[in-house]
Amino acid sequence: MRALPRFFNLLIFALFLTDTAPASAQGSAAGNYPNWETIGNALDPRAEGQLITYRGDYYLFSGYTTDTRFLNRNEKYDPATNTWTRLSNLPQRSDGTHVFYTHTSIALVEDEIWHIGGRSADPGYRVTRDVWIYNIPNDSWRRGPELPKARGGGGAARLGRTIHYIGGFDERSACDADDHFVYDLDHPELGWQDFTGTSPMPLARNHFGTTTLGGKLYTVAGQHGHDGCEKGKNLQYVHVYDPYTDRWQRLADFPHVQSHIEPSTFAYNGKIYSLGGQGQESASVAEYDPARDEWRILSELELPYA
Repeated sequence: MRALPRFFNLLIFALFLTDTAPASAQGSAAGNYPNWETIGNALDPRAEGQLITYRGDYYLFSGYTTDTRFLNRNEKYDPATNTWTRLSNLPQRSDGTHVFYTHTSIALVEDEIWHIGGRSADPGYRVTRDVWIYNIPNDSWRRGPELPKARGGGGAARLGRTIHYIGGFDERSACDADDHFVYDLDHPELGWQDFTGTSPMPLARNHFGTTTLGGKLYTVAGQHGHDGCEKGKNLQYVHVYDPYTDRWQRLADFPHVQSHIEPSTFAYNGKIYSLGGQGQESASVAEYDPARDEWRILSELELPYA
């Protein structure tokens, strides 16, 4: 396992990315952007978890906590009130033990959040085929359709009425996988379909950022290898997948080698942003303009911590 970053339970927002920041969080402007300001503490310190937004709230799941202990505790942040709320844990097994995961991939489907694959706290930190679906209105969990293979550290996204799972590492949590699995939400009887033969993930890797923009799926940076193979070599590759042509295209490289940006890579206002990560510039904020196929570092938004 690669060395993990410092564990923080600080919540730090760039206020230009949220329209609902509390008045107490207003910072002074620096050019067109406000300053970074700490506005609250999450309920648990964690790393290698997953984050997703839904109707203005931020949902934070699983991962490691202090001393790399697996964490089965989830929470929601409401920026309008600057408050955190505890969410339900993953269900217990029949023997009363809890399920714990890191390195899951996550996708929002209407009012449910799909958690796909990952690394479990079972003996040997087993990589799993498990899919769990969290129902937001009911604060409840149910089993989803298992992946064809045990995978972790990959990317997941919803494109229209399909969910795509790509890349990541193999069942040994060691080497890269170029898999591309697709689940048709309108035809669940088909299960996960294997698109690897026609559109495998190019330059297979793990711990990359995944987001969607303009009906296409983007994969940003990442690393080769994990606990085996190249032992986590950080990369600059960026690709986009077009579901209409079932083809990938390589884009301009990320400004520097970077990985572990899964929860902090997202699309906003027609551009893609990636914050922090593990690499050469772990406090940097990068912006991608798809119209120009161009990345730039937003030096005025450098994070207060790596």
